[in-house]
Amino acid sequence: MHVDSYYGEQEVMEVGFYINNYDYQYMDYVGNGWWYRNIVSTYYDCDRYYHFDFVAADYDGFEGYYVYEW
Repeated sequence: MHVDSYYGEQEVMEVGFYINNYDYQYMDYVGNGWWYRNIVSTYYDCDRYYHFDFVAADYDGFEGYYVYEW
């Protein structure tokens, strides 16, 4: 996932996501504004879709949100 803030890519402090509003996962910064995470969760429901709420925070405390359903 590519993340940028108002002041640039290097100003993003933290990125993570919730899986189905339940399990929060931190993402690792891999450079040039890109964040990465293998999904490790204790919550699985094979009969339903997955709902991801991505959250990014910059050093000024501002947050951005992105929702992805799969």
